[in-house]
Amino acid sequence: MKVPEAPGANVRAPEATEIRATRARRAGQDADMPKPSGFQYEQHGDQSVTITHHGRAGTHPSRGSRAEKFLAEVVSGDAQLVMARWTGAYKHGNERTARDHPRNRR
Repeated sequence: MKVPEAPGANVRAPEATEIRATRARRAGQDADMPKPSGFQYEQHGDQSVTITHHGRAGTHPSRGSRAEKFLAEVVSGDAQLVMARWTGAYKHGNERTARDHPRNRR
């Protein structure tokens, strides 16, 4: 007869680097992620805004209230971070998982 294991018997203790990274994320930082860079935006005469990343279009032109909302966010916060979020090219949540996968370790 097989004896059932105690709950949590196979749980490993977190390493110090994992604890620091978790604390940094809670504080609104991410210790492992570089800051976004290379984003620019252009405001056109028809009140539309286009975001580019290293010279390539990152989004379709935003117009009207979306463009106004974007411009207000850029002025009030970190412009690079705002543009990265608006293009969808920011913290997908799987970067750490993919980095730690055996196939990607070097």
